Amino acid sequence: VEETDIILVGDASNFISLKKDRHGKFSKTIIAGYPWFEDWGRDTKISIPGLLLETNHEDIALEILIIFTKYLKKGLIPNFFNHSSEPVYNTVDASLWFFVAVWEYLHKTGDRKVVRKEFLPTLQEIFKNYWNGTIYGIECDKEDFLIKSGEEGMQLTWMDAKFEDKVFTPRSGKPIEIQGLWYNAVKILSELTEDTKLIERLNEYGKKILNSINDKFWLDDLGYLADVITLDGERDISLRPNSVIASALPFPILDAGKHRRMLEIVTDRLLTPFGLRTLPADHPDYIGYYEGDRYMRDSAYHQGTAWGWLIGPYITAMLRFNEENEFVKEFCRNK
Repeated sequence: VEETDIILVGDASNFISLKKDRHGKFSKTIIAGYPWFEDWGRDTKISIPGLLLETNHEDIALEILIIFTKYLKKGLIPNFFNHSSEPVYNTVDASLWFFVAVWEYLHKTGDRKVVRKEFLPTLQEIFKNYWNGTIYGIECDKEDFLIKSGEEGMQLTWMDAKFEDKVFTPRSGKPIEIQGLWYNAVKILSELTEDTKLIERLNEYGKKILNSINDKFWLDDLGYLADVITLDGERDISLRPNSVIASALPFPILDAGKHRRMLEIVTDRLLTPFGLRTLPADHPDYIGYYEGDRYMRDSAYHQGTAWGWLIGPYITAMLRFNEENEFVKEFCRNK
């Protein structure tokens, strides 16, 4: 294959690659990280707005999004493709991030006709499977309209560190960012479908999801959102950046007051010069160094390690209700 015309700003072009699928056909893809990661469903959808849409490569974004529709299985977008280009489906959030990526594509291009033709059937199929239930225990709980997921030995969210049979952050139950993504998926589908009865149902579901998020996750005495409601109904009140991810999505889950209050705490306890910590330093499970053998490194992966990509959602969330605040804008420019 000859050199292609993929030209992006700075080093971002390194993450756009040509890949041969299992049928021998080449197509563009986004590599999740070097040297050992290939293309991941979650990482691809998160990166498309900044990597492709803001750089005016809507054609590449469209190509990549369409490719992922061809691998939909039981409502799931692949978590990743292994080195043999076979899809692996152990994820609860990749399908929900697909809604957000499609929404951002529509926002950039305004091409509702293409979005409905190429993506609406996939979005409807994802919703149907999440509503009725699919593999890995992924299903909408009809009591509170939130998404529950998880099986023994599985790691389904982005906090997916695992060594042999040891899952370090299983987060089985109802993780907060999944609920934010689910709410956004319902809102996005209601905006794209032309079925008036479905729109009415989706709008009603959206209200119930939002109420449940605020009733069950908001910790008024602490000023932030719980990270997970476990399968046993217990609340994990650990302060993690997942609430920031949920708050940065296109359709907000918190009112302005709660939003600002939570971000003050996140800024004070999770923000570093290199990204957001995955746990505050005073948490009993906090690990202060990412070092050692693979077991030690994986055990620290999401137990304190700061991640650079979380600055994106953090700044988006900071600006959401502070667009006219010059101090906040200057603060975000310097991060």
